[in-house]
Amino acid sequence: MFTERSDYTCHVIRLVKYMSMYLVRNIGIYAHIDAGKTTLVENMLYQAGLIDNPGSVLEGTTESDTLLEEIQRGISILSSTFYFKYKTKNKEYSINLIDTPGHLDFTTQVDNSLLAVDIAVLIIDITTGIRSQTEFIFERIRSQGIPLILFINKIDCEHSVGDFLKKIQPYFGNRAYPVYSYDESDIISNIEYIFYKKFEVGEDYLHFIEWNENLTEKYLQNPTKIKSLVLKGLKEGTVQSQITPIFIGSALQGIGVIELLDFICEIEPKMHKIGEDTSAVLFQNRIHPKIGKTSFLKNFSEIYSGDTLFINGKAVYLSNLYAISLDEVQKQEIVPANSIFCSDNVIEFMPGDLLTSQKLEMPQKENFNKRELKQFVLIIEPISDDVRETVINGVKDLVWEGNGLSYTLQEDTGQVELWGAGELHLEISVSRLKKTIGEIFITGNLKVARYEMWKNAINTITFEHSIYEMKVSSGVLKGFVERTESFESPIIFEIDLPMNLKQAAIAGFEEVLSHGYFGHKILGIRLRITSYTSPPIINNQTLSLLKIAVISGIKTLLKEKNTIEIGPLIEFEITVPEEFLGVVMAALQKRDAKVHSMETFMGQKYFVKGEACCENMLGFSSVLRNMTKGKGFFSGNIVLSPSKYYTFSV
Repeated sequence: MFTERSDYTCHVIRLVKYMSMYLVRNIGIYAHIDAGKTTLVENMLYQAGLIDNPGSVLEGTTESDTLLEEIQRGISILSSTFYFKYKTKNKEYSINLIDTPGHLDFTTQVDNSLLAVDIAVLIIDITTGIRSQTEFIFERIRSQGIPLILFINKIDCEHSVGDFLKKIQPYFGNRAYPVYSYDESDIISNIEYIFYKKFEVGEDYLHFIEWNENLTEKYLQNPTKIKSLVLKGLKEGTVQSQITPIFIGSALQGIGVIELLDFICEIEPKMHKIGEDTSAVLFQNRIHPKIGKTSFLKNFSEIYSGDTLFINGKAVYLSNLYAISLDEVQKQEIVPANSIFCSDNVIEFMPGDLLTSQKLEMPQKENFNKRELKQFVLIIEPISDDVRETVINGVKDLVWEGNGLSYTLQEDTGQVELWGAGELHLEISVSRLKKTIGEIFITGNLKVARYEMWKNAINTITFEHSIYEMKVSSGVLKGFVERTESFESPIIFEIDLPMNLKQAAIAGFEEVLSHGYFGHKILGIRLRITSYTSPPIINNQTLSLLKIAVISGIKTLLKEKNTIEIGPLIEFEITVPEEFLGVVMAALQKRDAKVHSMETFMGQKYFVKGEACCENMLGFSSVLRNMTKGKGFFSGNIVLSPSKYYTFSV
């Protein structure tokens, strides 16, 4: 830390604090796949003067999608963060813009981005309406209390904006209101926004103040001030999540983009802080072409080059602080509060890790992605021992990015189990791995995880194991095994036991649950310990024997087929033109899928919702693309809970 600072430095610090409080905007862009997120970001960069012309997703020329897989598929895989200056009303704002993926397989990127943003823009495609990912993102944003703006995109298509709003407005409750008016005869050229001077505000805009008693009272006292009060209510209501403004436009044509940026700059969103004593949060790891591995962070207080902060109890010296704007990298001495910056000093840590000014006894981590069980797995096997380390390090680098992957190394075979959120997730990850390290590995077939669930309500059990003709014993541990209402599998000790005995019992219990009767992890079982008769002497042998006793006892119950084999369901949503609806429904029937609803939107496309065994739907996305000539789209949310799962017949 700096110990002495000149008057000039102190002046700079005061200026930095002012800028960070009033002139920094951290914006997240969110939407269902193909709704126009990346196109909107391109036009924002263009309006800010950062690029000469907006790039095209179809042509693979956008600033956001730079991975080969993103360009080839026309989708975002990793979040992209941009920094730029934007001038409006004689003020220059610092904008940090995060473009996030829209596919459900990459929702970890969405969760991680919410650690950094102070205001969220949710894009809704007027040609498709609210889809599954739209609902998912909206719930995520609302749960974090982050101010939300809706942007209705693609109004240049032949659709009625008024009819569309009537369809979607109820979903957002009584707080979502348009902030514009337009001429029905020529909507593209005649959109006017409420926050510009020439807009005349009437009583039909009083909903922007009705949420606030003070503003309502001021209006009743002086109705002539309706416009200033409505604008105040709109801005404050947005910041406090009492109002959700609705914008309309076309990201492709740049309609509504300037107005959206102007409004975001006019309001003053509060800094969305994570934790009470947190200095910063790491929300993304990326490999940058100029500085290599780097981490993106949002800070909640000023950070100076040379500061020492703590992550998970470990001291970290921050010598390199960077601001990145496209490919331009600038080293910084001071990072204002509420900024987004990069550093290569924290690359050993993962998204969600919190930085603190003081060393804490308990590590802190913020992670909104609660789906800890990954449901899809792929075996990766190096082609020779010579390249094994290269393959393992390549997998580690993929997982390091924090995009929802995890891996398990099989020490006996040298194989790597790569776990992910879905078919597309793993398919793209393997493709990226091949391009990074070469085709020096082979992969097995993609599989969906199976589990075992305890089916009996209760079983009494006694654990005991001895050696040397009963001369050395584990002691006698008694209790009962019971089914739980959740997938957690704890041990509850209803008696006092020394910690080392408890740890031995827990280790045995956790080990035996990893491989059940069908060879899968066992879920939903609880072990209650009610009594323990100790041997004359307790030593290390006692602890080992107790662990063996617990393993043997549970295995004895497993031989009695006390578990059922289960797997995850997939709640799917299919978008399909009417001409292909029949063949798609027939394909779903062959896979034993249950269709819950089928609706059409604006008379063009059908949206089919349902659920099926996740295993049965493997490969369906590719089949759908083929049978619909590329016009069909499949998305699915994987579900596995004590009340929702698929049971395999024995």
